[in-house]
Amino acid sequence: MTGNFVVFSEEEDVLSFITDPVLSSTSKMLQFSTGSLSVRVARALVTYLRGPACAAGVTHLTIEDPEELLASTTNRSLVVAFAALSTLTHLTLLGVGPLSRMLLSKMRAKLTDVTLEIEPHDDNEEEDDDPATCLNPISLLRNFQDSLVHLSGQGIQTIWTEEMASTPRYPKLKSVAFTDADIPFTSDYVRAFPNITALRLRTSPHEYEELLDCNPAKFEANREANVLLQLQRGLWSQTLECCDGTLGTLYVLALQCRVKELRVTCDIDAPKMLGSVLSDTQPTILSLEQFPLDMLAGRAFAAAMRAPYAAQLRSLEIMLMLDGDSGKKGNAGVAAALDSLINALQPLSIERFGLCLGCNFRGVYPYERGMPASAVSLTRSEEYLRDLELNSLAQRIHGSVAALKSVVVMMMGHRTRAAEVVAVGDRTGCQALKMFRVAALVGRG
Repeated sequence: MTGNFVVFSEEEDVLSFITDPVLSSTSKMLQFSTGSLSVRVARALVTYLRGPACAAGVTHLTIEDPEELLASTTNRSLVVAFAALSTLTHLTLLGVGPLSRMLLSKMRAKLTDVTLEIEPHDDNEEEDDDPATCLNPISLLRNFQDSLVHLSGQGIQTIWTEEMASTPRYPKLKSVAFTDADIPFTSDYVRAFPNITALRLRTSPHEYEELLDCNPAKFEANREANVLLQLQRGLWSQTLECCDGTLGTLYVLALQCRVKELRVTCDIDAPKMLGSVLSDTQPTILSLEQFPLDMLAGRAFAAAMRAPYAAQLRSLEIMLMLDGDSGKKGNAGVAAALDSLINALQPLSIERFGLCLGCNFRGVYPYERGMPASAVSLTRSEEYLRDLELNSLAQRIHGSVAALKSVVVMMMGHRTRAAEVVAVGDRTGCQALKMFRVAALVGRG
C-alpha cells in the first residue's frame, strides 16, 4: 500500500486498509486480487465502499477474478456497493461473468477507460443472456456511451445482428484494442465507434485457424462482405492515426479508410494478402513484424512496393524472423534473399527505414552451456549472419533508396553473436524508428 494506489492481495490487506483512517479516506486507486472474501470482511468492505470510498472519490478500480470477489456476499451487496462508486473513471475487470455484467449494468459512473477480460460463455448458466450480447463490450458498456474514451477487451464477440436492439454508439471513444476476438464485421465497429483514431485487433487464433483450414472460401467471403457492408452502411470518414493487427485479421477487416501508421504482425505466409491490406489502408508509416524473409524476398512483395498505394510511404520498419527455412525458396540462400528484399525497396520514397534481423535457429546457445562460441556448429545461414557487417548493410540500404535519410539495422538472437544495432544518416530520423528506441532501452543504441 503506497500513497493513492492500493493493492489487496489477501483479505488481511482489506481489513488493514479499512481500519486505517488516513489511507481509507484518501486512496483513489484500488486493485483487488483477493478472490473471494469471508462474510465478515466482505461486509466490512461494503461499509467502506458506501462511505469512505465515496468521500475519497475513488477513480481507478481493478478487480482480478471479479466473479469470486462479488460472490462473497449472497445478497449481491458488493455488486451494488461497487456500482455506487460514482467518481470512477477507470475500470478493469479480469474475468467478466454474470456478476460482473450485473455490476456494469448498475454502474452510472462516467467511465472513460475500460478494460474487460471476458470469460467464455457457459451454456449451462441460468441467465438468458445470448453469447453475442454477454461477450459483447458494445452491449455491456452501454451505460458509458457518452463518456468512454479508451476501450480494451479480451475474449470478446462484437457481431451485432439486425434482430438486436439499436446499436449503442460511443462518440467520444478514441482507441479500441481487442485481443482473442471473433472474426470482425467492420461495419459493426464503424457504427458503434464512429470517431476512433486508433484500432488494435487480434482475432482468436482458434476461430481464425478453423476458418482457414475448414472453409477458406468463407474466409474470402467475410472480407468481401466487410467491403460491401462498409460501402452500404458507411465507413470511417476520418484517417485512423494507428491500426495494429495480424495480417489475417487486417485482410478480413478490409478497412476502406486511410491509416497513417499501420502495424502488421505476420500470422500467415500470404504476400498477396499484404498487398491487399496496403491497398486498403495506404499508410505513410508501416511496420512489418515477425515476417519470414522469403515472404518479403519474393515477387509479390516487390510488386506491392511498386504499386501506387506504396507511393505515400515515408517510414518503413521490418522485423524478420530468420530460421532454418530462410532463403530456401528457390534455394536462394539468406544472402540472396536479403538482396531481393533490399532491391524491392528501391521504388519507394521512404525517408526512414529500420531492419531487424531476428535469429531463431535451432541448436545450442553456448552462453547457456558455458561453452566457447567456437565449439558450436552453425548452419551456412548462421555463418553468413555471424560475419555480416551491419554497418556496411545499412550503408548499402541508405544508398539504394534515393529519398532515404535514416537507416537503422539491428541483429538479435544469434547463437554466437551479441545483439548489435547500427544507425546511418540523420540521427533524429533514426530516433523516430521503434527498433532504435527498443535498442536504446536495452543499452544497444
